[in-house]
Amino acid sequence: MRDNPFSMLYRGLKALLPAAALWAVLVCVFCCMPGPSHVRSAAAGLSAEAILEAKLREAGASDVQEWIDGTLAPQDIGSAEWYILALSQYGDYDFTAYRAAAETHISREAVTGAAALKLGIALASSGSGSGFIAESIREAAGEQGIMNRIFGLHLLENGFLCPDVTRAELVDAILSLQFEDGGFALFGKNGDVDVTAMTVQALTPAYLSGEDPRVTEAVDRALLFLSGRQEPSGGYSGFGAENAESAAQVLTALSGLGIDCAADSRFIREGHTIT
Repeated sequence: MRDNPFSMLYRGLKALLPAAALWAVLVCVFCCMPGPSHVRSAAAGLSAEAILEAKLREAGASDVQEWIDGTLAPQDIGSAEWYILALSQYGDYDFTAYRAAAETHISREAVTGAAALKLGIALASSGSGSGFIAESIREAAGEQGIMNRIFGLHLLENGFLCPDVTRAELVDAILSLQFEDGGFALFGKNGDVDVTAMTVQALTPAYLSGEDPRVTEAVDRALLFLSGRQEPSGGYSGFGAENAESAAQVLTALSGLGIDCAADSRFIREGHTIT
């Protein structure tokens, strides 16, 4: 894997499943896009290469670099972030055009809240050292809402500094939002699979360091929650429907922790695994 700021998150994933880092993120994005549900759910059965081929055909691009330069860079600021993150883990691509387009977009339009943090993550994974990254943490990571704190923590854990927001503050805030069932969610009083998995991803560096017993306990409780929410098929449901996006989020979370979901009995149901 290339050595870039977000290698830590996906190192375990790549070790366990070839190309799974790209697969998981592409499935997450693909399944959230508008379109027929049978098309979106079909993404779960595709390899990363097959999903890439479909995206290249859709964009009319001959290869990934042309897709980055011709579609993701000039047209999709605001919706291309996870593709950029995934591709930065998958191959040796040139993100110069994307960085230039993102900088131009930032100079012309205000980007705030979670959107700013997502763009900051994409810029960081593309090799940018833009001051916007730290600014996005300062402006958005302390706002109400778990996703802002999750995205902000990812940036801080990957070496980006913000004098006004600390890693400890974000960890404390996230831990305070855990529900009695062990899960996390955007709202309500019960955990949600997707948000819980994304929270585990953000807390992974702190968990692996073993430096804070509160983090260890919180992540272990979250893993019990995710184990308990696994469907008999081995997959996961979100908002009442089994879907590939939820499964991909859990796959990413488990693999980042070094948990082999194909062998760990906590994540096998009736002989079925997430994969």
